[in-house]
Amino acid sequence: MNGLAWIAQHDAQAEVRHAAVGALGYSPDDRVLPALLAALADAAWQVREEAATTLGKLTLAGAVDALIGALDDAYWQVRQRAVRALGQFRVAQAVPAVAALLSHSIVNLRKESVIALG
Repeated sequence: MNGLAWIAQHDAQAEVRHAAVGALGYSPDDRVLPALLAALADAAWQVREEAATTLGKLTLAGAVDALIGALDDAYWQVRQRAVRALGQFRVAQAVPAVAALLSHSIVNLRKESVIALG
């Protein structure tokens, strides 16, 4: 595991994990996927949000199921970034889960769902 991936998963400070997760988005190496998937389950919602954003940026094979799972996150901000990321993947597998958010009470989730499905 590269040092940045280790920091993204193990640093004691959520702010540092958040920054490391974002920096992983500049890696052309798909070996960062396990660290990003772990970050999508981090205790800090800001780290989970950044993980969803980074996964959408990299569109790594193997991330779709985890992003669909993130649509049930307790924080709407994480769900919003997961919807946005799934829109970047453009896979039919995500359509039912994204479409289910079209009637969500949070307007930002509805908006992101429309964009993702577009």
